[in-house]
Amino acid sequence: MDLIPKTNTTTGSDLYDCVEKCLNELELDWNNFSSITTDGSPAMLGVKAGLVSRLKSKAMTYAVNLKSLHYIIHQKSLCSKKN
Repeated sequence: MDLIPKTNTTTGSDLYDCVEKCLNELELDWNNFSSITTDGSPAMLGVKAGLVSRLKSKAMTYAVNLKSLHYIIHQKSLCSKKN
């Protein structure tokens, strides 16, 4: 969709604001938004203020059941490296 440089904070709220702004600017329909994949960082997965929970709440206002997926390949790669 877009690349937005973040120079200050990267809280779930900050990330949500960027995603929502981008979706609105591109005039994308929330009804077509079906899933999100994240790396599992706290800003992404915070229970109340994380990006995923905020996107799920917004999607529910459009009766969309947003699926969230956890990308683990990078973590598996880090774990498999020898020290």
